[in-house]
Amino acid sequence: MNMSTEIAEQKVGQWISKLLEEEHFREFRIEIENNENLGGHLSNIICAKIVGITSDNETKEVSIVAKYNGQNSVKFLTVGFEREIFIYEKLFPLFKKFQHDTNALELLNSFPKCYQALASEDQSIIVLENLTKNGYQLYNRMKPMDLDHQRFVIKEYAKLHAVSFAMRDQNCDEFQKLSSKLPNVAKLYFQEDSTKKTMMKYSRYARDILIRKNEVKLLEKIESILETGLTEIILNNVLNAKDKYFVLTHGDSWNNNFMFKYKPNETKPTKLAIIDWQLASMHSPILDLSLFIYTVSSQEELSHFEELITYYYSALTDFLRELGSDAEKLFPFSVLKEHWYKYAIFPMIWIMTFLRIILEEDSDGRDKEDMFDISFNEEEYEKRMIAVLKHYFCFKFTK
Repeated sequence: MNMSTEIAEQKVGQWISKLLEEEHFREFRIEIENNENLGGHLSNIICAKIVGITSDNETKEVSIVAKYNGQNSVKFLTVGFEREIFIYEKLFPLFKKFQHDTNALELLNSFPKCYQALASEDQSIIVLENLTKNGYQLYNRMKPMDLDHQRFVIKEYAKLHAVSFAMRDQNCDEFQKLSSKLPNVAKLYFQEDSTKKTMMKYSRYARDILIRKNEVKLLEKIESILETGLTEIILNNVLNAKDKYFVLTHGDSWNNNFMFKYKPNETKPTKLAIIDWQLASMHSPILDLSLFIYTVSSQEELSHFEELITYYYSALTDFLRELGSDAEKLFPFSVLKEHWYKYAIFPMIWIMTFLRIILEEDSDGRDKEDMFDISFNEEEYEKRMIAVLKHYFCFKFTK
């Protein structure tokens, strides 16, 4: 439901003091461009344009996206907002300084500019640049992501992980301080009884597809997992795990959290912005890689899986070298493979439920009590879900 334009203007006006100072506005007006609840499952959003005159008498426009949560948000959402504020206000500036101090040339900067982030008992707000106004766009989530786009994301993830590895290597004390402030937010979600019921309900739907498709071997594997308990496996085997190779992970690696920019009339991306850092935490790089590859791929892209992983490790190695550290020492390829077999079970389980959201055919489901009870592309769901399950249970590294 839309709030009134007047109320939206008042809200934005309260949230942009730093932006006004940074842009040197001496007078301004706010133009609301969209004040609907279009933030998906974790936030509400107001899009606005700030039009003003600077202290140098220049006219300037700044387009923003203001994300905010409601006063009655559940703990998972509240903690998620606090996490994203910490990432933008504290961690990214530290990452930027570290890269500058090491004289790295190819910088990690694949996130939107944050103008302001506020947290109070009643509400949390994050004011970001409006990437769509700067030419960024989402990839069509209804289609598997092609390899050019996947490589682009994977390279940026390699940079993100490399900065973490290098900071731990070269500035261990500061890295440990960061780590202590990044407990896993996703655990709060998977500890909820409603999550357990939802995942069980829709994984049984996936099981019924396997029965209908006569996928006997896959069915046996899934039945065993269902008996153990889906959220129990995710929590005990993945989210509660501890490991000396853990680094900062994005943690929310699905289609709508990547925005691409292109040159005119070209289809290969030239820039990338990774958005929605509410689930960022310390974990294995494989958490990001497995979630990403499994949520965006069909059987065709999964057939290039080892090529993509090799590409990631090569990018990680190159960037760590530029930062002054050694990938083989900090995250050997043998450990990468070990982590894949250990942690990819999470996205394999999650895809049976969450792929419904990815392939949602309209937005009505987001207003329902059960956000997974939606209209979705069932044929595409069947093909991609089965492809992921087959990959998880059958794939073996050749090198």
